[in-house]
Amino acid sequence: MNNYIFCISLLVVLFSCQHESIQTRTLPSCVNTQERIMSRDTGFSVFNKGLQEKGYAQAIKINKPWEASISAILIQEQDIIVIIFKTYYTTEIYANNISEYITIEFFYNKIDKGCFRLEKNRPTDSSAQLVRIRYFSTQGDLTIDRYLVDEENDDSYLEIENIDLENGKISGRFMVTFLRESVHTPYTFNRPIVRFFNGYFEADLEIFTVG
Repeated sequence: MNNYIFCISLLVVLFSCQHESIQTRTLPSCVNTQERIMSRDTGFSVFNKGLQEKGYAQAIKINKPWEASISAILIQEQDIIVIIFKTYYTTEIYANNISEYITIEFFYNKIDKGCFRLEKNRPTDSSAQLVRIRYFSTQGDLTIDRYLVDEENDDSYLEIENIDLENGKISGRFMVTFLRESVHTPYTFNRPIVRFFNGYFEADLEIFTVG
């Protein structure tokens, strides 16, 4: 229950951020599902995947296998879908455990699939098929580390394979490169550049009503 309340609180914070216009192009196919490991980098952490009660995500993080728990919510009044990937520093799940989040937000707009470029800002135009992604770590209510998606290189995309409102399911693929934003923080679990690729997820899609 505490974890669910925290996720809802996180959504409220995300939606209270300033809206900024962005331009994002859509492609018929965009996620490379067989990207090769090119980095020999070390000095980064892969956190624990958690219970994966509502779904799972998997990918390669830099050069190591990565898994995460996932929650996905359709906010009905705003027609926005939010997908949250979460990992935990320890195998135990508790309120002050250090955790890493990847959050994805996009306007649903009655689509059941699509391929979108990942950007750092959320659009103001609700008719646009645009996606915002963020990556950060927390300890309780404290944000420890922050990364922004690399918009200079054309290698960060989300592909929604299926949205099934009747059965409450969502699935898709992703690849994304993040650049470190917070260079002066007390904890460092990652390199200045972090790439996730060969990513896949599937999850229960919950309908959330505000108010």
